[in-house]
Amino acid sequence: MNVSSSKPSGIPNYTGPESTGSFPNPKAAKRLKALNKGLVNLLMRKEAVGTENIPTDGAHILCFQHEGMTDAPLVQSLSDGDYRFLAAKEQFTGPFGKAMSAMGAIPVDRGGSGQRASIQAMTEVLDSGHGIAIAPEGRIRSDNKLNEFKEGPAMVALRSKAESMVPVVLDYEKFEPGILNKTGTYLTTSAVVAGSLAATVFGGTIGSAVAGALTGAVTGAIAGGVAGTMMSGHKSVRHKVEDKGLAGAGIGALLGAAAGGFGAAALGDSALWLTAPTTAITGVATLGLSKAINERKHARAIVGKPIPVAPYREMEDAKEARKKLTDDLKASMEDLHTGFEAMKAK
Repeated sequence: MNVSSSKPSGIPNYTGPESTGSFPNPKAAKRLKALNKGLVNLLMRKEAVGTENIPTDGAHILCFQHEGMTDAPLVQSLSDGDYRFLAAKEQFTGPFGKAMSAMGAIPVDRGGSGQRASIQAMTEVLDSGHGIAIAPEGRIRSDNKLNEFKEGPAMVALRSKAESMVPVVLDYEKFEPGILNKTGTYLTTSAVVAGSLAATVFGGTIGSAVAGALTGAVTGAIAGGVAGTMMSGHKSVRHKVEDKGLAGAGIGALLGAAAGGFGAAALGDSALWLTAPTTAITGVATLGLSKAINERKHARAIVGKPIPVAPYREMEDAKEARKKLTDDLKASMEDLHTGFEAMKAK
């Protein structure tokens, strides 16, 4: 699909599409969607109701409540359907920008001409029989309630071949771990530390090398990640800082693994002097990772019945049709919002 809009400009390390449009890589998108679903299930305690209401194909618009940066990955994980997300052009940087582009995400350049280009791109996606995912609130509203809706999504639905608008409401809640959960976190950390030290003391040269490589990799990743983030100067956009941090962590892990493995093997019986401090760092990292996984937040999603667009197209007054469709969408999402109380009570 080609969109005759200019390339979003003014973003350092921009890696998004060459023009304001959707240009997915089907093979890469399939792999990335599977990866996204796995990461969401790992990093969140996901609970979803009504996912059967999301059409798996066709021109439909997913309309979701915008609570934060995790909304898009969460909504993307609810269906295997082809839904193209919109995101601010500033997010299309480095590897993240390339991944978003491969999945068909559309960069939004806020402003008069930029908004028109985004509307054109969404219309072309829908007219070609694919779906769009958009937040009617327009921006992140982290107050856990529905705010004023923009009429843009309804306008796009009415002007395009969109079949329906599907309401999706999200809710996040901090998870309070119980005593067993907390105990498991610390036992996991103790097992990692004890296992590494035992491998060094009783595992001979091979055991020492393996323990040294593992602890060295974790230590190197931490040091490299910190160094990479600091080298970014914290002056660039957020994703550029993340890119350098991730690159530093990767390089640090490789160097740390090599140094730890060879160093421990070369030291022989004295390897404990190398693995003991790195094992302590590994223990701290393991504790942090265990806590992050065991105490990850609840993420809930409720999907409502699709709202057919055709009846609104039949209205004589286009402006009134746009307003009514927007109001009906919001009313549907407000009804869904009350359903969270029932979900939380379970």
